[in-house]
Amino acid sequence: MPNEASRREVRRDYKETTPTAGVFALHGPAVIWVGFSRDLRAMENRIMFMLGMGSSMNKAMQAAFKAASGKGFRFETLEEQPKDLRPFAAEEWQEARGTYWLEKLGAQKA
Repeated sequence: MPNEASRREVRRDYKETTPTAGVFALHGPAVIWVGFSRDLRAMENRIMFMLGMGSSMNKAMQAAFKAASGKGFRFETLEEQPKDLRPFAAEEWQEARGTYWLEKLGAQKA
C-alpha cells in the first residue's frame, strides 16, 4: 500500500498534468463510436464509469455495453489536437478531424 508521501506525489503529478485534447474512438464488439474531448484521459474514465453504472447518455452505446456485459469495449486515442491552435482554429480542427475519423472508421458519433 502506498504511503502518504507517494499519494501526495501522485495527486500533485495529476494536478500538474496538462489535459490533452483530441479525437477518440470507443470500440465495442460490433460498432465504433468517435468523439472529441478536451481531456482524453478524463473522457476515457468518464465513459467507462458511466457505462459501468448504466447511466450513459448515449442509449445505443449503453445498450451495446449491456448486451456484451462490458466485454470487448476499449478506448483509443485516434489523434491529439495540436496545442498551439487558437480557439476558432481549434473548433475547425475538431470538426474536420472528427468527420474524417467518423468516415474512415464507419463509426457512429459518441
